[in-house]
Amino acid sequence: MSKANGKFSRDEIVRALLDAFPRLSVTEQQVSLALYRLLAKGHPVPMKNLSASTGMPLRSLEEIVGRWPGVYRNRDGAVIGYWGLALSPMQHRFRINGRLLHTWCAWDTLFIPTLLETRAEVESRCAASGTPIGLTIGNHGVETVQPASVAVSFLIPLEFEIQKDVISSFCHYVRFFASREDGANWVSQQPGTFLLSLDEAWQIGVRKNAAQYSAVLHLENLVDS
Repeated sequence: MSKANGKFSRDEIVRALLDAFPRLSVTEQQVSLALYRLLAKGHPVPMKNLSASTGMPLRSLEEIVGRWPGVYRNRDGAVIGYWGLALSPMQHRFRINGRLLHTWCAWDTLFIPTLLETRAEVESRCAASGTPIGLTIGNHGVETVQPASVAVSFLIPLEFEIQKDVISSFCHYVRFFASREDGANWVSQQPGTFLLSLDEAWQIGVRKNAAQYSAVLHLENLVDS
C-alpha cells in the first residue's frame, strides 16, 4: 500500500480516524446522519425536530446525543454544531443550497458533502499566506479549486484527545494551504502534522464515511481501490 503522504497509507489514516471518532450502532448512524442533515438546513436543531425526523422518542435521543463528544447546543438545548458542521461563523465558509454554514476544519468541508449528498461551495484562506481559497465539492470529489495547488495539513488523531476536545486537538491542525510549499513550511513547525492533496483528503473522508455509516450509506462505488 503506497503512502498518501510519505508516512501513512490512506487505510492507516482511516483506521486511526475510526478509532478516534464515536463508534456508531445502526440506530446511532441513523440519528447522526439525520442530525447532520437537519443542521445543514441552517437553523438550530431542537431535539423534538430530531425526534420527528427519526421517529425516535425524545428520551432515547437525549441519551444518544448526550454521550457524544463534539455536540454544541444553545441555551434552549438545540444543536448548533455537530462534528465539523457549525451555524456560528468560523474560518471555513460552507455554502450548500444557498445556505451559509461553517466548518471546524479544512477536512470537514471535504467529507461532509458526501454525508449530505449535496454539492458545497467552500471559501477559506491559506493558513500561511492568507491567500483566498475557493472549492466546489460534489458527491464524487473536488470539482473546482482555486488556486489549483491547494493542499491540506493533517494529523493522526488520538482518541483520548479527540474525546476531550476535537477542535483544539485536531481541527486546529487541519488547514488549507495555497501551495504545498506554504504547507510544508507550516507542518515543519507542527510536530505530527503532514500534508495531503485535496484528492487524498477527500478519499480519506469517503472511506471514513463508508465505514462509519456502513448501515445507512452505500459509498463503495466512490472508494478507490
